[in-house]
Amino acid sequence: MCCLKRVLGKKGDFMMRKTKIVCTLGPKTNSREMIEKLIGAGMNVVRLNTSHGSIEKHRRTIRLIKEVRKDLNIALPIILDLEGPKVRIEGINDEIEIKEGEEIFIYSKPYEITNKGFSTTCKEKVIRDVNIGDVILIDDGNIKLKAIDKREKSLVCIALNSGSIKPKKGLSVPGIDFDLPPLSEKDRDFVALAVEENVEFLAQSYIRRTADILELKRILKELGATSIEVIAKIETPQALKSLDDIIRASEAVLVARGDLGVELPVERVAIEQKRIIQLSNLYSKPVITATQMLESMVVNPIPTRAEVADITNSILDGTDAVMLSGETAVGDYPVEAVQMMDRIARVTEEKYEEFKRNFLDMLRVYPLTKDTNEAIAKACWDISNNLELNVIVTPTTSGSTSKRVSKYRPKAVIIGVTPDPSTYQKLGLVWGVYPILVGKTTNTDEMLDITEELVQSLGLAQKGEQIIITAGIPWGVPGTTNLLKIQTLS
Repeated sequence: MCCLKRVLGKKGDFMMRKTKIVCTLGPKTNSREMIEKLIGAGMNVVRLNTSHGSIEKHRRTIRLIKEVRKDLNIALPIILDLEGPKVRIEGINDEIEIKEGEEIFIYSKPYEITNKGFSTTCKEKVIRDVNIGDVILIDDGNIKLKAIDKREKSLVCIALNSGSIKPKKGLSVPGIDFDLPPLSEKDRDFVALAVEENVEFLAQSYIRRTADILELKRILKELGATSIEVIAKIETPQALKSLDDIIRASEAVLVARGDLGVELPVERVAIEQKRIIQLSNLYSKPVITATQMLESMVVNPIPTRAEVADITNSILDGTDAVMLSGETAVGDYPVEAVQMMDRIARVTEEKYEEFKRNFLDMLRVYPLTKDTNEAIAKACWDISNNLELNVIVTPTTSGSTSKRVSKYRPKAVIIGVTPDPSTYQKLGLVWGVYPILVGKTTNTDEMLDITEELVQSLGLAQKGEQIIITAGIPWGVPGTTNLLKIQTLS
């Protein structure tokens, strides 16, 4: 509880930032000192990228994060981001310098390389599936090759630009699905790590269909993991075709604009981002917007105006969280990047109410209030606005009550009170929710008494003032939100 007091500040200060900040740890920030500095700057969620680093290195980092959050008594959920079934360059140890117009060969296997070229992790599938005339993108499109001939064991290409082909970089061909399994062997090893260390979230990369998510959930169930939640990374054209079902099947969503911008015409990315965020909001699924948000701050102490506008627009679109990748993993100004994102979010949130019309219009098109849980969440928002109440308390065991109330983006502070340590951590990702971990309670009346005491002890409301409480009866049964109470503090 002491940590929430630090976040809330002095009595009557409701200028808390509601948008959450996700930071990727890396060589520049995986020490205790830097983790604490990032927390002080505004980090709410930690991301670990399994594309880099060994299992044991990530295990040590996970344990360090848990040690820090325990010592500071804060919610700091961990996202373990799986590399996914991406086609990657292999068969070379050093980068290959190429010139525009030069012939480059793609081989089915590393030992078949004879001319200037490389092989890939999907072996002969590239030779089989790529057609003459197709453009092949390497390293997020930094290198472009055009297929001009097929041979038995290689694909002959011509370089469309000069540059370097580096080992392990990604390769894609717009419009072609190489039909890779949803999880690689490396991914499965990291899933096992996530279960062993009990992290809060697994982010699944390169999802193409709902079955990919269900496969990961099947593995988690087999391993006995009941609390780890799956974040669906939307970064392929195939995922966009099944977007509604994928969002429903996952617990949270990540807009992975980097790979999405490689697979799609770049001018479509912003429109798809808005659609992904809208649907995630609609289904009460926390959504993270990621990639190049403050990219210039990898090497510069201040961002570009376009980056500031990008973060602002993402928040106004309705994102729950904004994410830093290279900025905090390998950048020269990791703490400054978090501080900048914090300032941008706070200023944007001051004007948030003026830009909510699009979301409200969407709710009229897709009404979900026939569901009791949903109707109560919407009523909390209506009542808090009409009566100008500053606090909504959401006692919850699974977190679903807090998520539903958050969906409506109320001006009021949302306090997510829970006796479940896993739910406490995971609510750290949800927009506007400030989690508090309490002891086990046996009934609703006991939970309501604790709630009233908490609100007053934190200085959020005084004796005689009103707050909103929404919970479930009987207490402790997930998914039974059926109580809405306007409580006058005594």
